[in-house]
Formats: sequence, structure tokens, C-alpha cells
Amino acid sequence: MARKLQKHELIDLSDAAELRKLAPKDLKHDIGEILDRLRVDMVYAKANHDRNQFNIDNQPLYTPNAKMLIDKRIAKIILRFIDNLPDDLTVDVTDALRTVDAQAGMLAVKEANQWPDYLVSSPGQGAHPTGHAFDIVVKKAGNPIPVGVAFDDFMQLDASTGAELPMGVEGLPRASRKNPYITPEEKKNRVMVETAMQKGAMQEGTILMPLRDEDWDFRAPTNIERLWWVIESVARVIGIEDSLPPEPEKPIANYEAFKDLWGKYFGEHSGVLIQKLGRYSPPAEKDLIFVKDYEPLMDVDLEAMGFPPMTDGRFDAITKQEYANQKRAHYSGHPELQGNDISLTPSRGNMQPVLNAINDQMRRANIAPDSYEVRPIYFSGNTVGRHGTEAFYGFEISFEDTKAKMLAEALFAPLKKDKRLSALESGETKNAIARAHKDESHVFRFGAGSMEDLVDALNTGLLTKTNRLRSTQGRQP
Repeated sequence: MARKLQKHELIDLSDAAELRKLAPKDLKHDIGEILDRLRVDMVYAKANHDRNQFNIDNQPLYTPNAKMLIDKRIAKIILRFIDNLPDDLTVDVTDALRTVDAQAGMLAVKEANQWPDYLVSSPGQGAHPTGHAFDIVVKKAGNPIPVGVAFDDFMQLDASTGAELPMGVEGLPRASRKNPYITPEEKKNRVMVETAMQKGAMQEGTILMPLRDEDWDFRAPTNIERLWWVIESVARVIGIEDSLPPEPEKPIANYEAFKDLWGKYFGEHSGVLIQKLGRYSPPAEKDLIFVKDYEPLMDVDLEAMGFPPMTDGRFDAITKQEYANQKRAHYSGHPELQGNDISLTPSRGNMQPVLNAINDQMRRANIAPDSYEVRPIYFSGNTVGRHGTEAFYGFEISFEDTKAKMLAEALFAPLKKDKRLSALESGETKNAIARAHKDESHVFRFGAGSMEDLVDALNTGLLTKTNRLRSTQGRQP
């Protein structure tokens, strides 16, 4: 099941003493030299930073005390990355863990400026809020090396001409790793950075998934299916990206399928792989870090660990009241009640009995427990409210196994006919929910505007008589 990172798993990238303790023992350079080349540049904590586009009421989004936190395993990759770079290059880390609260602040800025939706992730989404993504700027003699784009440059280009498009018109991001309108020097630098990064990940026995449309963003893979982006990355490193199709013929359903694709595209290039990355085979599945296995962190989580919060809530005062609810746009499980009774209180709706009943029904359908994961969803705020309901109560099931998904499709077919649920699966509302909770081909998602409707729909269309839930009326959160 997904979980949140704990304090002992996080590290502050500005804490040299802790980084020394964490550093691998087989680095080519002295750890002191590497730390001298690692610089923390908290862009969103500096109101006057030339790359900060997310000030709130002329004040920075992050508090002055905010820390550059990240999963320790990712931090070790960053140290190895610097170790692999030419000696005259330094690395600025401009962002890492970005709490749900900080994402909500970014969303408020986006709305205030009427920027298009693609510029900002919904609160709680992506790898930044789980602590598994980081942004970098590589420099030489204090200046960014040429890569064809600056940090947080979201300019869109006409894909056929390379011309800049007006704000709000979506095209080819200038920061895209597939941007053909960069110079040979810029492409060489991009490949050099990506090679050093992937080699560092391989040296740690894992691999990273560079974000397709942001040249500065490196992260752990989202899930098994997104390992295709890893294939793309390795292809760029060894110079065969043009031989790959835009997408695989079918989604990557499991790790064996990923290894098959690795062999298909890289089997004849083992020598180059060893030269560039130090190995020719992919890491073992057990050693990979998947974002899907972690829940997003909030400011309250950081405070509970003894870290300062990233924001101070300033954005609530300068944005519309409806956006205050964006802070609550995150997965929420509520295990406070026992048994199969569903209760609603002024602040909570218990989802654990729902999950228990669904898991039991999946077991009865002979769907292997290790082939799927069920997560609760509670979403509120204007993204849902503008479409006619106050909240979204439900669950999502993600599958690692295609066979399990096919079995579940038959099991859940009756729910697709329930109007209380299908209303949230159509039109704009479906898109809104998909933005809040990743819409992927191996995910089922069901929910309703109230706990009563959700429970009744499950009892009617899914659960057997002995497995049905009892609903206790009460106020919705």
C-alpha cells in the first residue's frame, strides 16, 4: 500500500554533514569536492529570483526557513551525478519536495494569471509532493550551460516550424526532451547531463525517469507503465532515440514486458551501454523506486517530523475562497471506525470498510492480491464543485497485471451503468477528476457526490449479500 516518507528517509540537501554520512564510499572525487559543486537554490523562496514565477502577493511561495528535502535514495543519485560530470561543472538544485500546500499556492498563482492548465499540476499529483523529483540547473563558471531552455521556461512552440506560440496555445514545449529546434551544442549538453544522471542512478542499482516536457526535471518512475520514458531516456543516452516509436505498441503491463523492450531496443548496444552507463541490463524490479508507492506530503506532515512548513498559507488570503479547498485535494483514508459500518462526521467519512469490502470481492473473483492496489479518494473544492457536487467520495484501483485488469473489468461492469457514479465519469468532470488523480490506462476510478450514494451503488452493483455495507446517515465533511 502507498505510504508517506518518514523523517529518517528524508534529507536536507543543504545539510553537508548529513550528506557526508550518506555519500557512497566508491565516489571518484572526494565528497568535499562534490559538496562544493552542489548548490541549493531555493527559487520559490526568493521573491526577486529571476526564475521565480510563483510569487504570492509579491512575496515568495516558500517560507525563508523551507528546506530542500528529498528521499535519501534520490540524494545519493544526485551525489553520483555530480561525481560523473566534468570537473568544471556545478549543479544548482532548484526544487525537490514540494508539499501539497505549495502546489495549491502554485495553482492559485496560475488562476490569478489565467495561465493554461498544463502549466501546473493539481495539488498532490506528481513526484515532487512525495519527495521523489528534483529540478536542476547545471552551470559552468557560474552560468547555465546551453541546453536550449531556462529553468521553468514553459514556452510552447509550433511543432512544425519551431515558432513561439501565444500564451495558452498548447504545442511542443521548448523544454521538451524531444525538441528538435535546439542547436547541436545544446543537444550535446542535454545528453551529457542525462547520461551522468542515469549512470548515477544505475550505480545506485536503480533508474530515473526524466520528465518528458521539462528538461530540468528528473524523478523516480511513476509506475510500471511509465517505464517507457526510461526506455526513451536510455535511447537518448546511446543515440538511438530516432529508432523508437512515439509509444510502445501496448502499455507496459509488468516488469517482464519492460525487460523485453529493453532487450528489443538495446540488445545490440550492450557495449555502448556499458561505456555510457556502466552496465547493459536494467536494475532488478525490487530495487526500483515507484512514485505510486508513496503518498504526497503536506506542510502538517513536515511539522510533525520537526521540519519547518514550506508555506505559511498566504495564498488563501489573495485568491478566491473556493481555492482554499484545493489544499484538501489529496488521497484521504479514514480508519477511525471498525467493522462494516459507514459513518459520516462533520470532518470525516470512513473509507476503510469500503476498501475492505472491495478487496474481499476481488479475492472472491480470484484476482491475485499482489496484482492490484486499492486506494481511497476524497476530493473537494471548486474543481468538483463547479460541476454540481460538493465533493467526490470514492476509490481507485491500479493494476500491475493485464489479466487482473481484464477480470476486474467484468467484475466492475455493473458500476459503469450506475448514474450516480457515471455522472462523475463523463465530460468535464471526468477530466477534472483525472487531473486530480492520474488518469492512466491501468486505473479504474469510481466515486459519487456522497458517501450514501457510493455505498448504495456498491451494494447494488458489486458486493454480495454477505459483504454489503451498512450506511449511517450523518453530515458530509
